[in-house]
Amino acid sequence: MTDRTERRGAVICGAYGMGNAGDDAVLTAIVAALRRMDGELPVTVLARKPRQTAARFGVSAVHPLRFFRWLSVMRRAELFLSGGGSLLQDVTSRRSLRYYLTVIRLAKKCGCAVQLYGCGVGPLTHARSRRKTAETVNACAAATSSSESSTKGCSSKS
Repeated sequence: MTDRTERRGAVICGAYGMGNAGDDAVLTAIVAALRRMDGELPVTVLARKPRQTAARFGVSAVHPLRFFRWLSVMRRAELFLSGGGSLLQDVTSRRSLRYYLTVIRLAKKCGCAVQLYGCGVGPLTHARSRRKTAETVNACAAATSSSESSTKGCSSKS
């Protein structure tokens, strides 16, 4: 692992690069906030259309399925942001929930400070989903939710 003092950069994960105006607005806000803090900060986005995302937002981008590539970036980054929208829910698909929870846990294991930015949580219809989501969210350095009901969705109680 890279020493914490040598780490630099941020990795952003969400439903980016799919042409959704709301997701693009969230990504624009995240990138702008990071640039205000440090105009030279390397920013990498996990995006379905990496080339278009990189060109549009002035960031580096990696396809979410290029596991070893984004894992390598995460090992060098100091910050991992997961955010925008209702990523942490199991109504659409339990597989997507497992994906986002796994990426968040991997970022933590890689040594990144992990923050959830404007994340909606829920609905979580399965007890295991609620428990795993609560465990993962509670391990994050910081979390902001998109609604008050999202904080209730983090309860690990069935």
